[in-house]
Amino acid sequence: MRAVDSRLLRQAGSARGYLTVTVALGLAGIVLILLQADLLSRALAGAARGTGIAALSGVLAWLGVVVAGRATAAAGGEAAALRAAAAVKSGLRRRLSAHVLRLGPQWLR
Repeated sequence: MRAVDSRLLRQAGSARGYLTVTVALGLAGIVLILLQADLLSRALAGAARGTGIAALSGVLAWLGVVVAGRATAAAGGEAAALRAAAAVKSGLRRRLSAHVLRLGPQWLR
């Protein structure tokens, strides 16, 4: 069994741009997670060595920037995914309505 029906993939053309943005922001999120882990390990290692907060302020500032970037990437990816789904559903509804109208009222009986 295929994970995604091929008929549904044909409908994804209208959402291709949104899907590209979703994937790109997901990849950016992965990079930011790795960067966050590196910065957090540096901050914790420095704190364990007794480094003062002033010396760690640069690392902590960058850690805040990365966390904000992750939140932005996640929100943007979610919004793009929702728009992609809406575009596909809209296209499917449009095709269904056109097909029902072509069949005419006899089809309802």
